[in-house]
Amino acid sequence: VAGALAVAVVSAQQPASDPYTALAQYQFGQSRLPMALIEEQIRKTAPADYGAIEAKLLAVLKAPETPKDAKRYICRWLGIVGSAACVPAVAGLLTDAELSHPARLALEPLAVPEAGAALRAALPKVKGKLLVGVIASLGVRRDAQAVTALNELIKDGDPLVAGTAIAALGQIGSAPAAEAL
Repeated sequence: VAGALAVAVVSAQQPASDPYTALAQYQFGQSRLPMALIEEQIRKTAPADYGAIEAKLLAVLKAPETPKDAKRYICRWLGIVGSAACVPAVAGLLTDAELSHPARLALEPLAVPEAGAALRAALPKVKGKLLVGVIASLGVRRDAQAVTALNELIKDGDPLVAGTAIAALGQIGSAPAAEAL
């Protein structure tokens, strides 16, 4: 019985032949082996060749049956291997209370104007903590194009929203941001 149990445990930890297929079914608490294989692939890939990895991650992210735990993981790595190609799919997560934070973490480091545009476009679509998060991400990006919108949010009735908008303008640090302050 002990030998059969050991075989079952090892078998359960074996990844599917394609770690991206296993990722598409990942839920917290399951074996992280498929994700470790993807992470190893990312480490061994030159940044110029990240496009193929990004495409595989996006295919899993866009699949409607992909669990939210897997989508969180994908967002984490799209912040490293992502490009403008991933922005529309990630931007669609900004209004999801459970996925907004990972989506913002994917968009913040992307050095493409589409990422900032997606965050700015999300401002009127989110409220409360999600709005505060989007504002903070615009500050992290030092998004000068967000100054006008952030200036309006300084007047928001929610002190957390207003305070975060003030902080974001300070992070942006441009002359128009200073004038808004």
